[in-house]
Amino acid sequence: MPGAAHLLLLGAVLLSASAACGATRIADGLLGFYDLERYRIHRSTDLPSGGILPLPDPPQSGGRPILRGAAWRIDAAKARRPTAEEEGDGATICEGTRSRVEADILWPLGRGFRVATAGRLLTGGCGAWESAWLERNLAWSSSSVEILVGAARSFWGDGSEGSLLLGRTAPPHEMVRLRSVRPWVLPRTRSLGRFHGSIFLAYLDDAHRRIPYPLLQGTRLEWEPVSWARLSASRTILMGGAGRTEKLKGGDLWDIWWARDENRRGARDHSDTDQKASFGIEMRLPRMGGAPPWLRGARLFYEYAGEDAFKGPLPTAVAHQMGGAIDLADWIILGEVAETVDDANYWYTNHTVYGPGSYYYHGYVMGHPMGPDGVSAHLRIASPSLGGNSLLLWLRGRKHVDRRSEAGSWWEEGLGCHLGRAIGDNARFEIGVESFRRGSSGAESQDPPIRWRGSLGVRLGASPRPH
Repeated sequence: MPGAAHLLLLGAVLLSASAACGATRIADGLLGFYDLERYRIHRSTDLPSGGILPLPDPPQSGGRPILRGAAWRIDAAKARRPTAEEEGDGATICEGTRSRVEADILWPLGRGFRVATAGRLLTGGCGAWESAWLERNLAWSSSSVEILVGAARSFWGDGSEGSLLLGRTAPPHEMVRLRSVRPWVLPRTRSLGRFHGSIFLAYLDDAHRRIPYPLLQGTRLEWEPVSWARLSASRTILMGGAGRTEKLKGGDLWDIWWARDENRRGARDHSDTDQKASFGIEMRLPRMGGAPPWLRGARLFYEYAGEDAFKGPLPTAVAHQMGGAIDLADWIILGEVAETVDDANYWYTNHTVYGPGSYYYHGYVMGHPMGPDGVSAHLRIASPSLGGNSLLLWLRGRKHVDRRSEAGSWWEEGLGCHLGRAIGDNARFEIGVESFRRGSSGAESQDPPIRWRGSLGVRLGASPRPH
């Protein structure tokens, strides 16, 4: 991408000490003003480590390790491929039943330091055991910023599946990350509003790609000029890799940041990268005077993303994500649409340098879970706590146009339900089921059989609303 786009993102470096990777957004002073802020916090904190809903962080005074969350469940499925809901789960999918155990442990060391670990173990009739770290890091935080070193899952954006640049799908990255834990107000400039920001450098220990072991750098800036609106600018750079990282000098890094000599014809060198940028807006509508008491707020968001070269002031390959939610007497209704279809380029792929699947990590796309050449739409309805019970319903649809093969387009539609019941103050019993169909314009049947998946289990440290 040319350097013109990065002039708009320069502030993301200058203000990178404020961060909004999504996992710790706090809305000071808005909880009473805007009911749906609770939903935004829920969506951004329910899966910080890949499936475990944590208890509130304990005081950072040092002491023994604390179990923030744990889960045990049994999964059953009659499906050969992941469904839309499972793509962000970070675990392989197979037919049959399996058991799943997860644990999230926090060890406060005092003086703002803490060690966080989270892991998953899957066993059962689907073959060999499968284990994975979901979090493994050392962090220091003050009242306003956090510095983290180690493996962590991060995502951006206002969508339930994250941003077009950084979604909720990929496993945790080994990284160094700086972000805010609360919004910043610049000294003597309170009238300018609040700022969030994030900057990280991640090492992708993935050998199964054209150029293995690349680096991923990400920067994001969010600005809330008023209490009901937020603007964002994000950027990621895939660079380096085996035989390339050690050749990068200071001048190369400067050129990479300003995207100089990108998309050149002829020979490629070690400073060639894969760069993406996005801009977003979120509008939060409070309850208005005179409105019915059951109408308690709404939110709308839109994200515009581009990659590779520019054609005039706009990128040649664009993607979009938009959605909204409304609070009706504590019932949350959310709808979202995302699209990565663009004839100019095959999204999440960089053929000139990093090859097909360049924006993937261990088989999972690092952006939106649907991947390239796709259109995704879904509707969610989440209930309030009804006597300790909660309900989540969803309807999903997804279509892909595969221009790389003769298989043509394929589609998937699913209907799901998730029930939860509180057990004491910090535990929940959960049961869920989803049925779905998958078809193709190619040789596959146009009337595919209905398949299903289901789960039941117990979760400690659960959010008041199910995922």
